[in-house]
Amino acid sequence: MSNDSFEQYSQAISVSFIDNHPPMMAIWWSFLTSIYESPVVLLIFHLAMLWSALYLLAKKYKNNYIFLIGLLPFVVNFEGVLWKDVGLAFSWLLALSIFLSLQNNKTRKILFLIFIFYGAAVRPNALAALVPILMYFYYMEYNWKPLKSGFISIRSEERRVGKECRSRWSPYH
Repeated sequence: MSNDSFEQYSQAISVSFIDNHPPMMAIWWSFLTSIYESPVVLLIFHLAMLWSALYLLAKKYKNNYIFLIGLLPFVVNFEGVLWKDVGLAFSWLLALSIFLSLQNNKTRKILFLIFIFYGAAVRPNALAALVPILMYFYYMEYNWKPLKSGFISIRSEERRVGKECRSRWSPYH
């Protein structure tokens, strides 16, 4: 645990939250410590998110080699660390795997949004990445026509202008 992790754990134990770190991790940690008072409960939660995500992806793609991702050195390096970055990465990986692998129903949408929200709430700078993720989710879920038609019209205009420019500078005219 780092100094930031110790500070957030002390907030979780005292149930007194300050705003020098986003309080979401400390609030969730406080809830988890009400079940079992130890810093290891957050570690178990993070690992459960990672391995659940890998399980869902392995099941979706019918490929057990996906589990090897959890054993790669750059993943193992962070599996035992109680950082906000790890909570963000593992929760968004789980949200992605839920979105890709579960059937299209209300439960899937709710779980996706819960884990996306948790990741964004533990890292405030994740909000910049949250906008395109939610736009993509909305596009894939509801086939958002303005987004689709906007991309197509921009591309078509670029192709038209590109052809005009190429023909203007062609040595054969």
